[in-house]
Amino acid sequence: MGRRVPELEQQEPQRVGLRGISEIGGKQAAGTVLLGVLLMIVLAAAAIRSASAPSVEETTYRLQAESLVFDFDLVYDGADIERFRAHGWDEDSLVGLGLRASELDAFQRPFPYPLLLAPFVAIAPERGPALLNALLLVLVAALTWRFLDRLVGDVAPWVTAALVFGSTVFASVFLAQPDVLLVLATVAALALAEGRPVAEGTLPDLYPGGDATRASMLRWLGVGILLGVVCIHHPVYLVLAVVVGLRLPRGERASALPLVVVGLVIVLLVGWWAGGLYADLGPAEKLARATDSLEDMHARGASPFTGAAKRVTWPPRLEPELLGWNALYLLIGRHCGLLPYTLPLVLLLGLAAGSGRLRHVLPLVLFAVAIFVLFFPFNIFGGPSVGNRWFLPLYAALWTTPARPSSPTGPLLVLVIGGLLLLPLWTGGAPAEQGPAAVLLERLPFETTQREAPVSAEVVSSELRVRATSFSVSPGAGERALALAGGRRAELMVVSGSRLESVFLDFGPAAKGEPALRGGRLGGTIFRPDGGVSYEVLFDGRERRHSTWWSREILSTRLLNFEMPGSGDLDFAVSVP
Repeated sequence: MGRRVPELEQQEPQRVGLRGISEIGGKQAAGTVLLGVLLMIVLAAAAIRSASAPSVEETTYRLQAESLVFDFDLVYDGADIERFRAHGWDEDSLVGLGLRASELDAFQRPFPYPLLLAPFVAIAPERGPALLNALLLVLVAALTWRFLDRLVGDVAPWVTAALVFGSTVFASVFLAQPDVLLVLATVAALALAEGRPVAEGTLPDLYPGGDATRASMLRWLGVGILLGVVCIHHPVYLVLAVVVGLRLPRGERASALPLVVVGLVIVLLVGWWAGGLYADLGPAEKLARATDSLEDMHARGASPFTGAAKRVTWPPRLEPELLGWNALYLLIGRHCGLLPYTLPLVLLLGLAAGSGRLRHVLPLVLFAVAIFVLFFPFNIFGGPSVGNRWFLPLYAALWTTPARPSSPTGPLLVLVIGGLLLLPLWTGGAPAEQGPAAVLLERLPFETTQREAPVSAEVVSSELRVRATSFSVSPGAGERALALAGGRRAELMVVSGSRLESVFLDFGPAAKGEPALRGGRLGGTIFRPDGGVSYEVLFDGRERRHSTWWSREILSTRLLNFEMPGSGDLDFAVSVP
């Protein structure tokens, strides 16, 4: 910690001719226009785009913000239940959290985001979260641009545009969740920690007498508070405090570090007092229906929330199969892969390769990722939204690592490729379901280990667990418990305790022709007395074996894709021979 990183030293400005100044100005102007246009599109979309059905976590954040602004409390009571019903949300749209010591049910979500969101939901109940997040995104872009300007020069707006819009950061605007706030707090904490020392007498308007000592104290407390805003959401983010400690000016480190710690601890203590400090890392509560009264909930000993979704796995499952598959999913998973959803990482590593900045940050980021894989093996991405939400603050820390300029070509290429991959997110769709890159994304591995990977229907029997991983399949009726939309392709995840060589696809009389398969081949055919038909599907050699969130046993998982050309909507079932 003793030697100053060379990139942090003030570099002597280069002398350039008139032509060089013109070229630099042109690059910067073009990048500024591009970044500005993209931000304006997001702001417009936040103002006019219809809100999609909220997830359970989004519902809780919104209800918590409304409780703050209308009831001035964090307690889930009768008034909150009435607002819940007035929104028309279904009973499953409530995330589970614990029970407060006071025996009153509370919104145990970290307080910073609901506190900021409260006035926005008061003014615009439907679009309030998107408007807040859009404004936060503008601040993210402005702060990142200013920080990168002295690292990569005139291409800073290009790099900023690639970092924000070549990844899922921009898509987080349309979720009532604190993702954009965490990115902003991370970049702001690192920028503030790395800024120049306050000179004596330079702040006469803000601090009487230009008190540099007081200004520095407030600065380091501010850094700690910003860190607390991030760390209150997950203890793994405490690695960012180490990054900040390494970035503090060497001459001020001894005096700055205690103040940073004080600011961090203050936020964590307030979070603990408010009831949202790591609430969903503990054991699950019983799930109650949102239509119940509070008296009914307490009579059953239940909370209106459940904390199972992100529960820590202890002791960690150190099985090679599970770790191996999760490493693959973390890299290129269809819903949480870092490469498809934070592609600018390639650009960052190129601009920071071999630098002291990267050597300080990258090992800590990798350590944090390893913690997620080991202790949260069944939710390594903080789902259910597309993209790795839990990685975003770590991704933002890497934004501060570039150490050399580049031409606009690299950032533009990353932005274009990332934009094509993520184009459906502008309209609220899923990249793997639609858009120009859907054919590529559907060939990425589906995350069979992940509880939060999206499924449209699930059937559990004593022999099989069948999960529909494509939204062309929905719950069916009667004997055949799954339904396939006409002309669509079905993708199924078939899990069993024993190694499966084949399964039967059972269809009713409406089935026309044979299924077109991917992931297997047709075996025998059985005609049913009711006019239906069953096709035996012989699996190919590809099999995934690992434990799951519902069983410590090593299970066999197969993925099966099929279409029924010429048939309309069909009910079907999957069974073992």
